[in-house]
Amino acid sequence: NTYFYVRNYNRMAEIADFLGHPKYAKMCREKAEFSKAAMTAAYMSPMNNCFYNDFSGGNSFAIDLGIGTEKTFEEMLGQEHIVKVLRNQIQQDTVNHAYLFCGTRGTGKTTTARLLAKAVNCENPQDGNPCNCCPSCMAIDSGACMDVLEIDAASNNGVDNVRDLRDDAVYTPSQVKMRVYIIDEVHMLSISAFNALLKIIEEPPEHLLFILATTELHKVPATILSRCQRFAFRRISQEDIAARLQYVAYQERIDLDDSAARVLARMADGGMRDALSLLDQCAAATAGELNAERVYACLGIAGQQKAAEMLGYVAKHDTEKALS
Repeated sequence: NTYFYVRNYNRMAEIADFLGHPKYAKMCREKAEFSKAAMTAAYMSPMNNCFYNDFSGGNSFAIDLGIGTEKTFEEMLGQEHIVKVLRNQIQQDTVNHAYLFCGTRGTGKTTTARLLAKAVNCENPQDGNPCNCCPSCMAIDSGACMDVLEIDAASNNGVDNVRDLRDDAVYTPSQVKMRVYIIDEVHMLSISAFNALLKIIEEPPEHLLFILATTELHKVPATILSRCQRFAFRRISQEDIAARLQYVAYQERIDLDDSAARVLARMADGGMRDALSLLDQCAAATAGELNAERVYACLGIAGQQKAAEMLGYVAKHDTEKALS
């Protein structure tokens, strides 16, 4: 997949610059530009002449510009109560050994976990934020750090998977200060797997940090809950979502009307990821300005005006017009 070549060449160039090898960095950037040009020619959208894939490091503009690419805690939307506590803990060097992030989908749980993993391993933290320039931050961003691991509990939910994790976790990290395990959808673990995980969470080595994320808190055993610091992620406000959608639309040269941004924000129900997916869908199906009526047509919903008209006919007992 050429996209992966582009991303890796760009990251290799950044590392080469940092290590003082400008010739190698230049060669990597030339290869990245060549690959990107080839992909642009192959995947240019014929509908609005806008290239939706940003091959500098993500899958689509919804992911690259909206969620998952935040570099500091301040960039997180709607989670100020969590950001403040985590930054204070990093500044005061009082980071806990286990965290549990819970909340609805698309509110930034995994993104916050990645930022926390970088911040605790950063060589030059800035007010509780990762510097994003040191070798540790760059290695974690590029996915090359073997000491920061993300595990999908939905597909690794057996007791044998957790036993393997527990056996590996006792070893000291080789590249960074702390070995971090980010376990997404942790509620999918089996009861035996939770029991196997409980022992190492009870008595963790000093170099170990667990960050658990879940959308279904009630499925996590109380024995796990009592040993983690729990943070509840709130739904993101419609105003914040609409503002981020306008930013994404500007960056991607999409003519997004304010009314359309508000409709998309309302349909997202507090989830940034859902809002960006809806914007991606509507932008791909619409040429020209994206307004509220076009969003309604693209998503197959009636809209506020149509609903108000129907209720008016019902109030007047006008059955014919209400059903037409």
